[in-house]
Amino acid sequence: MRVGILSLVHESNTFAVTPTTIDLFQRDGLFTGEAVREEFAGGLHQITGFMDGLDETGIEAVPVFYASTSPSGTITRSTCDELIERMFAALDEAGPLDGFLVSPHGANAGEGDDYRDLDGFWLTKLRDHVCTKLIRVNTSGATAADRRTFDYTYRRRPMYPFEELEG
Repeated sequence: MRVGILSLVHESNTFAVTPTTIDLFQRDGLFTGEAVREEFAGGLHQITGFMDGLDETGIEAVPVFYASTSPSGTITRSTCDELIERMFAALDEAGPLDGFLVSPHGANAGEGDDYRDLDGFWLTKLRDHVCTKLIRVNTSGATAADRRTFDYTYRRRPMYPFEELEG
């Protein structure tokens, strides 16, 4: 069994005047494929936990995509486009996968209606792309995401009872 690992993390502050650009992600952490494993091997990070947990159970961890930068303003539309393009190109390069462990931030906000809830956008696109359900979604606990993100999260150790989110 092969399980893909993806993460897109940014604490977007929509009141900040300085936009978040691709240069900031490249400066702080933008990795695909085995570069994700190299960056997080032996560390204390949720991506490390995903890889170690899968390895312990004999499931092949397949690092696909990781992008993160420091908290700053709204992510520019062109940056969102590029991050999504890179994420799905890396997904295609990973080959067949049986499931996914994903780690959105929960407060990724990009320019434009499509990207206002960037986490909801890429999680929905992932689900539609692979035509399967996600195995597990882990967030850092941020609560800025809209309903699309909540549909995938907070089923286990929720910040809010999931029943409050339904209906």
